Amino acid sequence: MSNEWIEWDGGKCPVSDGIMVDFVMRNGQVDTWEGSDLRWNHELSGGDIVRYRICAEQSVTSTSAHPLSAIFDAALAQVTSGKGKERHGNGVEFMEQPWLSLANTHGNGFLTGQAAKKLAEAQGMEEYDRWEREMLGSIVYSTMAIIHRRMSAENANVPPKVDNEWIECHCSKCPVDDFCEVEVKLRDGTVTSGAAMDFIWTNNGANYDIIRYRIMR
Repeated sequence: MSNEWIEWDGGKCPVSDGIMVDFVMRNGQVDTWEGSDLRWNHELSGGDIVRYRICAEQSVTSTSAHPLSAIFDAALAQVTSGKGKERHGNGVEFMEQPWLSLANTHGNGFLTGQAAKKLAEAQGMEEYDRWEREMLGSIVYSTMAIIHRRMSAENANVPPKVDNEWIECHCSKCPVDDFCEVEVKLRDGTVTSGAAMDFIWTNNGANYDIIRYRIMR
């Protein structure tokens, strides 16, 4: 795993509890300490952390000593610092970033598709650091998909009313909960059924456009 230094612009602690990090302060001092015990916000003082990396040797007493912990922390660092921070967040809270609205508009498949794309791109890379960045990116998008799926499940508190009447569809996004079972009729006459999240609800004038739907359960 790459042990490169990560530039830090200030903010919340980027690693999980128990993870040891090497860090460089604005005054040039270099030290190693448990990340959750450090001050990560910037005060424009010599004690500000300006660069860090996950310590190669973690304490055996660490609560995050599992081999996967360092991988997950590296994935988290990818979206909270450096280019990942600029690309995905740029100072905006994680749950207010565009990925969530895009997933709400296009469905959970937008996120799983991005994860699959990252995996596919990684396979053709010989340079290790680039390969790892794509693999970590796939983890990030997969985790986003889990968050979005959980949110959808939590929001489905009231089961939809079953209505056997066909409803005309002129949709720009899914009109029901992702998990709602629907029967749909396409422009070419095809009738099929499944979870709402499995269908494309945008109307593009194509044969596969949904022109009518009805709630099954």
